[in-house]
Amino acid sequence: IIYYIRKITDKPIECHFYTQECDLLFIEKMAFVGCTMLILPADRFIGSQLSDVMKWCRQKNIKVGLTVGSYAPLSLVEDAIYDIDRLHIMTNVNDEVGNYRPSSINMIKRARKLIDECNPKCELSVEGGIRPENVDEIVAAQPDIIVFSAAIYKDPEGITAGVKKCRDAIDKAIAKCEH
Repeated sequence: IIYYIRKITDKPIECHFYTQECDLLFIEKMAFVGCTMLILPADRFIGSQLSDVMKWCRQKNIKVGLTVGSYAPLSLVEDAIYDIDRLHIMTNVNDEVGNYRPSSINMIKRARKLIDECNPKCELSVEGGIRPENVDEIVAAQPDIIVFSAAIYKDPEGITAGVKKCRDAIDKAIAKCEH
């Protein structure tokens, strides 16, 4: 899939893999097909395994990100934060409504502080259960990237309307923060 997407765009392609293993051959394949950032689960890649993955990615000019979520502690990335390009926080809770965990706001604020102190070039991304009607607290926690999924793809008025609603909600939340 990545290979064919790369043929039609020169935009960055980030790949989120919730995998147990990642070896040099996998990284070489990701580089070959055009992956520009590889994001892996922090709870599965720590210590020397993560060190190897980061080394191989750097050799292939692939950025590295780590995901923290599903109630995993932020402490999993405290040492790696100096060397990663993105910290991706999964904020959702597995409920039928699809809201984000109330504890995730605190985690985003702590992650922002950690990044600002240790690696200001690292992006902070949040995803999961974020909707136009609940984005204010997320924006106030100052992530660099907010990922809307269901809010866009399940909008009853269509994807274009979903994108507009999300963009408008972010702009309104930013305006509130500036006051």
